[in-house]
Amino acid sequence: MKFEEYLTPAIAKTTLGFPVESKLIFVVGGSQGAEAINRHLEDNYSWYKNRKNTSLLWQCGENNLNKYQHFSTWDSQIQVLGFIYKIPVAYSAADVIIARAGALTLSELAVVGKPAILIPLPTAAANHQYYNAVSYAKTGAAIVIEQKDLDTGILETTIDDLLNDPDRLREMSECAKKSAKPDATDNIVQSIYWLASRGKN
Repeated sequence: MKFEEYLTPAIAKTTLGFPVESKLIFVVGGSQGAEAINRHLEDNYSWYKNRKNTSLLWQCGENNLNKYQHFSTWDSQIQVLGFIYKIPVAYSAADVIIARAGALTLSELAVVGKPAILIPLPTAAANHQYYNAVSYAKTGAAIVIEQKDLDTGILETTIDDLLNDPDRLREMSECAKKSAKPDATDNIVQSIYWLASRGKN
């Protein structure tokens, strides 16, 4: 059963407490959060709060929750969470996802088929997240913004452009799905068994 066959965006948004008709931005910085992205959202909070028909799900990291949870709004337009246990629900609800560019994150984005804005961690070993992001973006599924450029306002401009262009979002979603390899684990395991069986001969 495919991901989208049992969890529609409308059901997912309702489950999370967001209006079905709103455009949902999901910011996920990994299990520990991403402090540079957290600070940027803090500095630009009014832009997200004042944007009509738009909601924000902001995963800031458990250790950062006390610092940022007061940015949650009473009407749930903005929800700040330390950690998201029901990640498939969040992925399904999102119209656009803002994330780092680790290998597992990119794999998940492809499987769920969601448009993404990638902000690679600049201190990652050998800058591998940047190269991951650029490679993934070449499929058409994502846009890469370097962390050093966040202060220019390019993130908010890019979000605005995407949410106002449903055709572009659909194209990015299709590109993500085409790049997905949902059977990768099974294929690796089968390859290991095959190599092991050859070694016995």
